[in-house]
Amino acid sequence: MIHQLYDIISIYLTGLLLLIGGGCFLLIPTPGNPLLRSYRKARMMMACAYLFFAAVNGLEFMCRHPGSDTLLATQMATLAIAFSQAFLFTWALIALLNVQWMQRRRFFRESALVLAFVATVFAVYFALPADSARIIFYLLTGLYLVQLIRYTRLFIGSYLLFKQRMHNFFADEQERHLHWVVFSFCAALVIGVLALLSALFMSHTGALLFSIVLAAFYAYFAVRFLRYGYSFRVIEPAMEDVEPAPCEDADAVYPAAFASIETKITQWVANEGFTQQGITLDKLAAELYTNRSYLSCYINKYHKQTFREWINELRIEEAQKLLRQHPEMSIHEIALHTGFANKSNFGRQFLKQTDLTPGKWRKIQPLETDLF
Repeated sequence: MIHQLYDIISIYLTGLLLLIGGGCFLLIPTPGNPLLRSYRKARMMMACAYLFFAAVNGLEFMCRHPGSDTLLATQMATLAIAFSQAFLFTWALIALLNVQWMQRRRFFRESALVLAFVATVFAVYFALPADSARIIFYLLTGLYLVQLIRYTRLFIGSYLLFKQRMHNFFADEQERHLHWVVFSFCAALVIGVLALLSALFMSHTGALLFSIVLAAFYAYFAVRFLRYGYSFRVIEPAMEDVEPAPCEDADAVYPAAFASIETKITQWVANEGFTQQGITLDKLAAELYTNRSYLSCYINKYHKQTFREWINELRIEEAQKLLRQHPEMSIHEIALHTGFANKSNFGRQFLKQTDLTPGKWRKIQPLETDLF
């Protein structure tokens, strides 16, 4: 019974999902934004990936024959799919965070390594006796584990750079729109580890559970990845400058520009310009009639903060004044007055800077209505 359910889910249901997903990746149009070039390449790669996984599923089923070592065939197929999936999903997800990631030389070099691994897996299964093939299988499993660690480091590094870019451009938490990318990578990593464990300690029940999780992940990932092209517009402005200008000794090279920025920033802060909602580095640079790169360098170098940290620090200081001087104002009103888009973001930033919620902070502060 379990074996039949495994065939239905792993071969037929998952195979159908993969075929549908691959077709959607190929046929659904994408926006013509030049910055989505990397995304379009990643989508084509994922189309090939889904169709490839469907083909491997079918190959596993066809390789079964009376008297064959079905368990070893399933283990080998699982390892080949897991190694390929680790590469394809990692590369595709990084492409969403770094518009220059999908470079041809880098991609083909990594693809060659993956194809060599997959070819080795099937060559070992078909060419060697079962006992010898099983020994090689354990060695290949160790290589797969090393690759998982490498891909995890690559993704973390790319995400930290992406997060820094967002923090140096937006005052609000726009990168929260891409939290699904982090979730997808973590889910893919967990599935990769489960694939490793199931390949080492394969049982019919374990294989069934793993196939259910895998089918659900393939469906979820395809939907979110296909929607990314239309949600990209939220973070698009921050991605336009692929290589930010270096800030080392920038004030010495452009002293007049930095002196002008300092004067304008001082006046802008005095006028409480930071209470504007939806402010970005681009908008502030245009308002101050200065260069976006110079402004970013100035904030990073002299305030020792990212653009978001600097804006939010100014906003929280203003909020603290309002909390002390205007007890009649609600937390929500203060959040909007100081430039936060919503109360929850205001609460997170206030807690981050003061270790207290706005309500608790207000209770322990003396009123200063006589100062206003």
